[in-house]
Parts: sequence; C-alpha cells; structure tokens
Amino acid sequence: MSKPLKIGITGNIGSGKSMLSTIFRTMGIPVYDCDTEAKRLMQKDVRTRSMIMETFGKECYTPAGELDRRHLASIIFNDASALQKINSIVHPRVREDFEEWSKKQNSAIVAVESAILFECGLRDSVDIAVVVYADRETCITRACRRSNATRHEVEQRLNEQIAAESLIARSDYAICNNPDTPLLPQITAMLGKIASK
Repeated sequence: MSKPLKIGITGNIGSGKSMLSTIFRTMGIPVYDCDTEAKRLMQKDVRTRSMIMETFGKECYTPAGELDRRHLASIIFNDASALQKINSIVHPRVREDFEEWSKKQNSAIVAVESAILFECGLRDSVDIAVVVYADRETCITRACRRSNATRHEVEQRLNEQIAAESLIARSDYAICNNPDTPLLPQITAMLGKIASK
C-alpha cells in the first residue's frame, strides 16, 4: 500500500481544531491527537520516561509509576531552559510515534492535530498544513467555556501563540470557524482540491 497523504491540523486555542478532527474522523480519516499521545508517551513509553527521569530526576514519577504532572510543571514553568529540555525529549518522540502510527493506518489520508505544528517540527512530517481560525473573541469565549479558565488566562495563552494571521500565511489551507460560517462546505471544498492534485 502506498503512503497515505498526511494533513497537519493546527490553530490557536479555541479556534476549533478538535472540531475539524472530529469531522475528519466521521468521514473516515484517522486523526492522531498530539496532546493525548504526548501524555501517553510520557506515561508509558520506556524511552521517554527514562529520558525525563535522567533530565529532571526520578521524582517526576510517583512510587506507583505515574507521571507527577504537578511536580514536572513546577520545574518547567519556572525555567525556560527546562521547558526547552522537556520539549526536546517529547516533541521528537511524538513525531516518531506519528510516523509509526501513519504506517499502520489503512487510509489514503491521515491527519495529525497539533497546536504547535510549526514550532515542534511536525510541519516537516506532513504534506499539507491546514489552519483552523476564528475571531479572537470567539476563541476566548470557547476556551473559557471548555476549560473553565479565566478570560485573562486564555488571553495570556493566545498572546503566547503564533498569531492566526501568521498561521494562515504559513499554511496551505485555512478553515474559518466563526459561529456564522458553515464548516462542512469549506472542508468538502478543501478535500476536493486536495484529491484533484
């Protein structure tokens, strides 16, 4: 079987990346969720675990073997170099895992969802980059509702992310996910263009 076409899905917090992933799945397109899989690798992958313990200490895991997220977070969020180190462990592992996962899928198209598609190097692993975007107020409202975060917290996270305009400029396709803009016609048109190439 020939290699599947790989689509990378990205977008800011509250833009609706997961909505596009859900629609893809209902259309029979498998989607690899980087957030979920990164957590799984940090918890269960022997190589990832040993690298985290070597770098940050055995205290990152509880005596029962569970990842102590609070302890790890307390190290990372007070130290930019520590954040860089954890990213240099997890991001390459996620890319490898996505490649392995892709080969096992019995589908002409596969997708990967990542908020940091460009920052973590995943753009090089996909054929097409698709950004989902919405106006800032819509993103803030959605993110607050979904995560019970405060408006200030969501705005801070948005300010730390690549601006939507820049993501659009760097992507092959852009899907608008404002409340008054139907998603399905845009997705159908995009997949039609991809199929015709």
